[in-house]
Amino acid sequence: TGVPIDGGLAVVAGIVDITDRKAAEARTRRQATHDALTGLPNRLLFQERLQQALDVMAEAGGTVGLFLIDLDDFKSVNDTLGHDAGDELLFQAAARLAGAIGPADMVARLGGDEFVVLSQEVFDIAGARLKAAILLDALREPFEHAGQMISARASLGIALAPEHDLDGGELMKDADLALYRAKARGRNIAVVYEPSMRAAMIRRVAICRDLAEALREDRILPFYQPQVSLADGKVAGFEALARWRHPERGIIPAAAFQEGFQDVEIAAGIGDAIVRAVLRDLRQWLDAGLEPGVVSVNLSAGIFRDPELPERLLGKLAAAGVPARCFGIEVTESVLLTRSAGEAERTLQALRAAGLHVSLDDFGT
Repeated sequence: TGVPIDGGLAVVAGIVDITDRKAAEARTRRQATHDALTGLPNRLLFQERLQQALDVMAEAGGTVGLFLIDLDDFKSVNDTLGHDAGDELLFQAAARLAGAIGPADMVARLGGDEFVVLSQEVFDIAGARLKAAILLDALREPFEHAGQMISARASLGIALAPEHDLDGGELMKDADLALYRAKARGRNIAVVYEPSMRAAMIRRVAICRDLAEALREDRILPFYQPQVSLADGKVAGFEALARWRHPERGIIPAAAFQEGFQDVEIAAGIGDAIVRAVLRDLRQWLDAGLEPGVVSVNLSAGIFRDPELPERLLGKLAAAGVPARCFGIEVTESVLLTRSAGEAERTLQALRAAGLHVSLDDFGT
């Protein structure tokens, strides 16, 4: 401010050091836009950068690629090795992805075990597949934690703009649908989005909704396929096959609603309904003086994540008054090829020790 001094003017200024305030603002900004565990950009900053990239593409051309990455069987690492191992896995995965991207890319952690790479490199689908292979290869090398070797294998979904969508939200949905397809195909692979995936998703949602209603109305029931001994031609037991008694379409085989088994809750509900019905039928057959042999039920892979499965299942047999020798469990070999195979093995060993028959279904697939 100018003030008169001895007939002249002087300037009086107030100086305030705002270095600390600016540093605090920077820390607050970073905390709001970066993940505390891995140090990567978080969902908020990713969405900002995605929109910026799409705006640049709209004005100057080029492409925007999304590579949505989900670690395979991450939950089993937390459950079996502890959350410190899970945190180390996330940290290692973040570091490896950051080291595998180019100068025009950004990797962010969206939450949980989900990461995304945003790329503005100019490439087509072939180039996107090559980039995805590099990202997955970077994760496959195992690392050691507390004497355990842990692999950060992952599934990956790819979506490109402008080829697949121009809107950021829709592009994320495309990448998510491709990721879902990668997991359904066996995991540890990359899949590029295709428009048909949207139709499949709509159909899957409808089937799951209808199956949830069928479970409430007790319309899931077992059909019994006899197992015949080749030695004497006698029936040695049965396999209980899931059927849906539809009010309009009649009896529907499991192959027609297999997409519903991809939903963990629906799969568990169907499994519970079949076990309940089989135990009821077994009790009636035994009361009638029949000897049905071993009646086997298929259990989905997701059920084996429940550590209390043996106790719950054996409790149901006891409540129904069904001897363990009459009941069997069938599992596909894929149950024993995942990171949660240890849990599945312990469960099967416990059931077998209790007298249940355990067998491998679809051997060789």
